[in-house]
Amino acid sequence: MFKEVTLNNLQKQFGYTNGSNLLLQRASVWDKYMGNISKTFVDEIMNLDTCVSDALDYFWGRIFKINRTFEDGDGNLFTLTDDQFREVLKIRAFGTVWQGDILSMNEFLGNLFKDRGICYMRDNLDMTVQWYVFYFSLEDWERYLFTTQDILPRCAGIGTGVYELSEDFLGFYGTEYQPFDQAPFFTTSNSNN
Repeated sequence: MFKEVTLNNLQKQFGYTNGSNLLLQRASVWDKYMGNISKTFVDEIMNLDTCVSDALDYFWGRIFKINRTFEDGDGNLFTLTDDQFREVLKIRAFGTVWQGDILSMNEFLGNLFKDRGICYMRDNLDMTVQWYVFYFSLEDWERYLFTTQDILPRCAGIGTGVYELSEDFLGFYGTEYQPFDQAPFFTTSNSNN
C-alpha cells in the first residue's frame, strides 16, 4: 500500500515535467566531458607504461627523486625521452619492492630488456654483484646512470659491476665468432658500498 502511494505521488509530482529528459541530458554531458574518469586517471597518471609526460616528471619523478635531465662527469647534458625515463623509473620502482633474490631480479631484467637482448645479474657470493649485458650495448646515458648514479637495485653493502659484451663474442671453431684470446668485453664497473 505504501509503495503504491509513493509511486502515485512521484507520478503526480513529476508527471508534467521533463525530469527524464533532464536526466538523459545530464548523462550525455557527464559522458562527454567526464567519461570514465577513473580509467583516464589510471591510464594517464598511475600506469607507468601509459602515463603522460607531466605525470612522469611531476608525479613519478618526484616519488623516486630523480629528474630526466642530468649532466654526466664529462659535462654532457642528457634529457631522457619518455621511454628512457620510464625505464629508469621502472628500475627504481622495482628496487623498492625487490627482496634481494637473484631469481626475481633476473625475471625483471629479462622483461625490461626483452626487446634489446639478454641481461642478467650474477651473484659472486663475495659481497659483490655483477651485471652482464649481452647482445646489446648500453646507451651512454644508461652507462652513466648504471655505473655512477646507483640506479640499479642492489642489496645494502653490496658492490655492483656493469659488464657489456659486444655481439662479436668469442666462440668455438666454425661458429664465426672471435677466436680464443680475443675477449670482446667492454667493462665498466662501479663499487657502490
